[in-house]
Amino acid sequence: MDRERETASRPHRPAAAPRSPDDRARTAPPPTSAPGPALLPRHLGNAGMQAAVQPPGTQARSAGAQQAPGARQSAGGQPPGAPRGPGAVPAGARGGAVLKAGDDVAVAVYALATNAAPEPVYSRRYRIGPTGAISIEDGRNTVVVELAGLAPYDAARRIADRLVDAQLFRGPRVCVTAPGTSAAVCADARTAMRPEVATSYANFRAYLRGTTDPPDAVHRYYRWIDEHIDAPEFTRTTPPELWAQSLRRPEPPRDPVFERKQLWLRFMKDRQAEDAKLPPQDRARAVETMRQFLDWYDRHQDDSDFAKADPASLYARLSVGALRKEIEASSRKKLEEAKAAAAESPEVLRARSAKFDEFLALGMRLWGHSARRFPYVIPLDKQGKDILVTGDPALQGVLDDLAGHLVQWAAAHMADPNYTTVSVNRVLVDLLEGGYRTRLDESSREPLAHETIDRNELLAGSVAAAFGETVAKGLLAVAFVGLCVGAGVITGGAATVILVGMAGYSGVTSYMARRDEIENSGYDVSVPESLLHAAGDAAGVSQLVEGITGERLGTGERLGSEARSTQLGAGLGNAVTLLEGSRAYRNGQVAGRFVRPRRLPPGPGGLAPPPPALPRPPAPKPNVTMGPVETARRAALPDDLRAGLDLWSAEIRANRGDPEKVFEKLPPERLKAQAEVFLKRYESAVAAAARSAYEAARAGDDPLRPLLRNTERIPNTKVTVHYEQNANFSRSHEVKQAIEVSRRTGEEVHAFGDTAGRHDYPGIDGTIGDPPRPMQLKNASPRARPNLARKMAGDALLKAENAGYSKVEVFIDMPGSTVAEIKAAWDAPPPLATDPLPGPAFKGDIVKRIRIWAKDGEWTLTPPLAPARTGVSPAPARPDPDREREGRNE
Repeated sequence: MDRERETASRPHRPAAAPRSPDDRARTAPPPTSAPGPALLPRHLGNAGMQAAVQPPGTQARSAGAQQAPGARQSAGGQPPGAPRGPGAVPAGARGGAVLKAGDDVAVAVYALATNAAPEPVYSRRYRIGPTGAISIEDGRNTVVVELAGLAPYDAARRIADRLVDAQLFRGPRVCVTAPGTSAAVCADARTAMRPEVATSYANFRAYLRGTTDPPDAVHRYYRWIDEHIDAPEFTRTTPPELWAQSLRRPEPPRDPVFERKQLWLRFMKDRQAEDAKLPPQDRARAVETMRQFLDWYDRHQDDSDFAKADPASLYARLSVGALRKEIEASSRKKLEEAKAAAAESPEVLRARSAKFDEFLALGMRLWGHSARRFPYVIPLDKQGKDILVTGDPALQGVLDDLAGHLVQWAAAHMADPNYTTVSVNRVLVDLLEGGYRTRLDESSREPLAHETIDRNELLAGSVAAAFGETVAKGLLAVAFVGLCVGAGVITGGAATVILVGMAGYSGVTSYMARRDEIENSGYDVSVPESLLHAAGDAAGVSQLVEGITGERLGTGERLGSEARSTQLGAGLGNAVTLLEGSRAYRNGQVAGRFVRPRRLPPGPGGLAPPPPALPRPPAPKPNVTMGPVETARRAALPDDLRAGLDLWSAEIRANRGDPEKVFEKLPPERLKAQAEVFLKRYESAVAAAARSAYEAARAGDDPLRPLLRNTERIPNTKVTVHYEQNANFSRSHEVKQAIEVSRRTGEEVHAFGDTAGRHDYPGIDGTIGDPPRPMQLKNASPRARPNLARKMAGDALLKAENAGYSKVEVFIDMPGSTVAEIKAAWDAPPPLATDPLPGPAFKGDIVKRIRIWAKDGEWTLTPPLAPARTGVSPAPARPDPDREREGRNE
C-alpha cells in the first residue's frame, strides 16, 4: 500500500543501472522518441493521445506530479473545486434550479478523475440552444447533449456519459458551473475508474510517454494495460516492472499434438524390442496385442481427445483382453467335451420334461386370463347405472396366440443343449419383443365387452343440475326482458308479446320433439294427447309427472335414472319460473332503469326554449346631407352627445321630416336634452342586444358544468359556487347545505345560483362527484312536521321532470324529526286538512336516490316498485274535516 501511494505521488523514473548486462536489458528506462498514434491504447480517446504524445526529450512524470501553470491541485490529484472521491457530489449540488434553454454554462472536462488540468479542447463555456442541448466539438467529432430541465450535477453526469458513448474518453470527470453560481458541480462518468486504478493508469501512461522503440515491446506494454485494467495486479504492478516484462520476447508456441505422437511412436518402438525377447507362446499374444494397438492408433491419432490417452494403459488393457480370450477359449473347449458325455443321461431327460412342464403351466395361465378376471360390476351411483364387464376379447385373443407360440417353442427346442437351463420368462420376453408387445398395446385400446344396467332411480345431483339450469335460463330471460323495458329499449306491450312468444315457442318445440320420438319408436299416440303433454311441458307439469312416475307420457317407456332425474328437475324449475317470473321481471325492470343513460336538458335553462336574440342596433352616423343649421347645432354639442343628435336626425329623416326646420325651432338646452334621450335609448338597445347574445351563447352549455360569470371556491371545503349575478347566493342556505353534503359524503359539490338569463337554476341545485351527477337540496326548519319530507321529495321529482333531468340525487335535511317519525309519516295522510297532498317521490328514473338526514340518523330511499314507503304508492287520502269534527264531538 505504501508503494502504491509513493507511486501515485512522485514522478516515475527508470531504476538504477543493473549490475549485469541481462538485468540492464530487462530494466533499462524506455527510450524517449515520440510514439505514433497507432501504438496508443484505443480507450485513451483523443484526449489520451494528446496527453501521451509529447515532444522528444520530455521526462515522464506521474499523474499526481503533473500540474498546469496556475492551477490548484487538491489532495489525491482531484481537479480544483472537485468533490473528493469518485462521483462525489458537494452538499446541495443535486438540488437548486435546473438548466434551461439560453443559459450559459461553464464546462470543464478532465480525462481522468485524478487529473489536475482540464482538457482545453472540450473545456469552455457553452450556451444551451433553443432545443435544450449543447454541442461539444473538437474539430473531428460533435457530441450533442440535452441539458434543459437537468440540475447541474445531472447535467455534468450526462455530459460525461455522452463523451464515453462517443468513444472520446474512457472515464472522464465533468464539472459544470451554472449561471449565477460560482461553485462548479462535478460528476464522473458511469465508467469512471476507482482513484487507485486511475492513479496507476496515469502512471503507466506517463512512464512510457514519448517511447516508440522497440515497437513490439511498446505494443505489449499497452496491450497489458488494456487487458489487466480491471485485474487486481493492475495496481500492484509498477511501470518499470511492466516495461521490463514487455521487453522480454515471448517464447514460440509448442505443438503438443506432434510431441504426443512422438511419445506414442517411441513407446511402440520400445514395446516391440521387449516383445522380441518373450517365449513363442507369449510372443504370439504380444504380436496380436501390438496389432490391435496399431489399429487403435491409426483410428484415433487425429481425435481431439488423443492427447488425453496413455499408451501404456491402452497396451495393458489390450494385452489383458487377449489373455482373457485365450483363457475363455480353453475353458469353452473343456466344457463342450464334458456336456457331450452327459447329454443322454436319465437325469437330463427328467430335467427336460420338468422344463417343458414349466412352459405348459405358463401357457395355461395365459389361456385362462379372462376366466380369472371377468366378469365384474362397475357401479355408477351418480348416474343410477351399473356396468357389467364380461370380458376383453381383443386381449384374450393375443394371449391365446402368445400361449400357443410359447408351447410350440418349448417343444421345438427340447433337444437344445441348454434347454434345461433356459428361463421361461426370458423366452416369454423374447416373444413379446418379437411383435406380441405391439399387439398387446393395440388390444389395450379396444373396449371391454360390457352391458349397462339402468337402476331407474332419481339422482339428486342431476335433479339439482336440471332444476338450476331451467330456473337460471327462465328467470334470466324474463329478467332480461324486464331490463330492456326498464332501460327504455322496448315497451311493456312489446315485453308481453316477447314473453308469450317464448312460452309458445317452448310449447311448439316440446310438441315437435314428442311427435318425432313417437314416430321413430313406432308408438300410436293421438295428436291431441301430444298437444296436451306439450302444454304440460311449458308449465312444467308433464316433466313433474314423468320424473315422479319414471315413465314417458304417451309412449309409456321406462325412463333411465338420468332422464328421469332431468325431467323432475326441469319440471320443478319450470314451476319455480312461473311463480317467480313476475319478481324477476320487476327486478330486471329496476336494473334497467339504472343502466338507462342519464337524460339532460339541452342547456342550463332546462326544457324552456331560449329567448330570441335581439338584433344589435346600427351605429349612429352623421347626416351626409347635413344643412347649416344641423351643422351648427351639432358643433355646439359636446362630443359624447353628437351621436345622439345623429340618431335623432336619422329618425326625423326616416319619418320624412326636415332636420333643418326641427332643429331651428328648438333652443340649445332642449336640443341637448333630446340628444341625451336618443343616446341613452341607443346605449340601452346595445346593452340589451349584447345581453341577449350572451344568453343565447350560454343556452347551449353543459347543464352540469355551466359557464357563469362568477365562480367561487368555499375555503376549507370541497364546494364550488357558480352564479351569474346573485352575489348573495354564496351565503344562502343552499350553499350551507351543499357544504354539509360534501362533508358527509366526502365528494366534490358544485352549487348553482342564477343562470345566464338571471333566473334561478331550473331542475337542480348543483352537482355532486366527478363525473358530475345532478342533485337537489331540500332543507326544512327544526319545527317542520315529518310529513314535509315526503312533500319536498315530490317537489324535487316534479322540478327535475319539468326541467328534463333524470337520475337526480335528492338530499333532504330534516333537523327536527327522527328517522322513525319520517318513515311513519311517509305514506300516511297529511295531519292537517290544509296540508297539500304529496305527490309520488319516484317516477321512472327521474330520481335515482333520496337521502334524508334526520336528527338521529340517515334514511336512504331508492326507486323500488311497489312495497310500502316507496313514494310511488297512490297519494294518501286527505283527512275529512267533518268526520274529524264529529269524532271529537262524540
